[in-house]
Amino acid sequence: MLKTTRKAAAILAAILPLLAVLAAFGEETSVLTLFGEGVSPCPIVLPEGASAVQTTAAEELALFLGQATGAEFPIIGESAADQRGVNLVIGPGELSKNLLASAGAEPEETIDQDGIIIQTSGNSIVLSGHPQRGPLYAVYTFLEDYIGIRWWTSTETFIPQKRELKIPPLAIRYAPRVIVRETYYLDSHNGREGGIFSARMKMNGHFDPIPPEYGGHETFCLFVHSFYPILPPEKYFDEHPEWYSLVDGQRTHNRAQLCLSNPEMKKEFIRSTLKILEENPGAKFISVSQNDCRGWCQCPDCQKLFEENGSQAGPLITFVNDVAEAVAEKYPDVFVETLAYQDSRPAPKVVRPRDNVIIRLCSFECSFLTPLADSAKPRTRKIDQTERTGFEIAYLPQDSDGKAENVAFAERTKRWSAISKQLYIWDYVTDFNNLMLPHPNLQVLAPNIRFFVENKAIGIFEQGDPDCPAGDFIRMRNWVIEKLLWNPDLDQRQLENEFLNGYYSPRVGAILREYLDVLTAGAIQSEANLYNEMSTTTAWLDTKTLLEATNLMDKAIDAAGEDEAADPQRCAGLVKKVERESIPIRYVWLLDGKAHLPDLEETGANSPLSGDMNAYYEKFKAILAENHVTAHNAWRNGGFDQWLESLRPSAPQ
Repeated sequence: MLKTTRKAAAILAAILPLLAVLAAFGEETSVLTLFGEGVSPCPIVLPEGASAVQTTAAEELALFLGQATGAEFPIIGESAADQRGVNLVIGPGELSKNLLASAGAEPEETIDQDGIIIQTSGNSIVLSGHPQRGPLYAVYTFLEDYIGIRWWTSTETFIPQKRELKIPPLAIRYAPRVIVRETYYLDSHNGREGGIFSARMKMNGHFDPIPPEYGGHETFCLFVHSFYPILPPEKYFDEHPEWYSLVDGQRTHNRAQLCLSNPEMKKEFIRSTLKILEENPGAKFISVSQNDCRGWCQCPDCQKLFEENGSQAGPLITFVNDVAEAVAEKYPDVFVETLAYQDSRPAPKVVRPRDNVIIRLCSFECSFLTPLADSAKPRTRKIDQTERTGFEIAYLPQDSDGKAENVAFAERTKRWSAISKQLYIWDYVTDFNNLMLPHPNLQVLAPNIRFFVENKAIGIFEQGDPDCPAGDFIRMRNWVIEKLLWNPDLDQRQLENEFLNGYYSPRVGAILREYLDVLTAGAIQSEANLYNEMSTTTAWLDTKTLLEATNLMDKAIDAAGEDEAADPQRCAGLVKKVERESIPIRYVWLLDGKAHLPDLEETGANSPLSGDMNAYYEKFKAILAENHVTAHNAWRNGGFDQWLESLRPSAPQ
């Protein structure tokens, strides 16, 4: 009898921990309960000697879980953790290492840069990844995908209210293909608040002001057009004019480059480059790139390299390779980045970039109506205005060289990809001439990012608008592009709809969806070249499309008013949000309205031009003031007040 009792006690002792685990998982053993149904908030476990990023990850997890549930999730150390209970374990650490091994998952040290690990193991969930930012990114992914939190902007967050938290078994291991990710919009660069938002969106670019405890950012020593910052003419030209370009028989530094074949110049340039790196410990990139002009050297040696390679990339890459070789000897983990820009965009025929050289290819002259990868296909038929989804792309007409710029750029991208270990892309997603005009390029965003990734892009800089707080749905664009940079395989239209419905309201979002589709369809039908420096909309926006879009925007504003009145808490400020998004279409009427008068007179259609345009202008002006708009183009030329006054209906034309 005694033996039986001891045996039963031993069996009971063995199964008690298992019963505790099963109880933690709740009735459905496949679901782990973190909070609710009588279960206290589970602890968040930090490893011993946790890094600043790991500590931030734990604090962010506790903060947002607390806001979602109203409960307090304690942060404890590994030594205080009860491994029989439910835990959220921040890694890398000893406990996360053991839990991953128990789950049969690959160890943390094998994850790539910025990679995340979210792994259920027994009664714990491991949130870990690459030490620099992985734990934080794992936490943000967990909060988004399994709690439902959305960071729409740096100041606007959606936090669902939860009475309980039940999490299914998880086995997520993901590392982004784009290593350096950046969207150049105002909200993401707006001080510490903007930097934290960038971190939450998993950005890490040079201009993202991300605090160190949020993982920091990838720092460039200098940032493009760096020839003269490294070898300033005011310091060297008088004594060494031969170090600078020979143009039309004269050595010059005025809107010119360096004499890239000069060996003495190269020695001093390398010395200066290494000194800059010495003064910037921790930098992973240094820019050795041409000035923002032409003025290439015409000396015999430079000209020979140009002719042999069929491009100014010949002398440029030959020079950059020599600098990169010297950098590699002293700083083996630093990349040397250079521009393929203007005359250096065609890849060289002979010379090849070293492995530690990154080519930053610029899409400046392209049309952003047509995805780059599709540009070489035959022209498609025009689509009917009623076809609002799955837009067929209007392919560009042939230019004077027999190829549209998009075709040439796509071919150059593939050529650079074939001869380079990696690329960096500088892409353009706004209209720099008119920051607030409609810019119907949504249909190219995801396809172009995928095209870049397929061609070895490890960095993508999407240049939006860092100066203007209002424009063509810039908040949605920023959010969608950041999501695509983290994971290019996401469905862009689904992302857009999620933002439109979540940031505004489902009803308003549906109307704004139609508004955007009308403008996109009109632009595609026009088969215009949509550059990033458009002066007007007349090339792509016809009167019928303009009227339809205007009516939809008016409808969205009315719906916003009704939604805000019906649910003032959920829809607080909704009317002002939608009025802000009406700026582009209002701007069209003030800028280009007279161009539509003949069509309006012929059809007899009502438009803003039929009413009091002075009142229309004053409303436009008031919305700009309310949204603190002080820039109308990327260069601020002409002055904002003068530009605004020029739009006044009574202003002389």
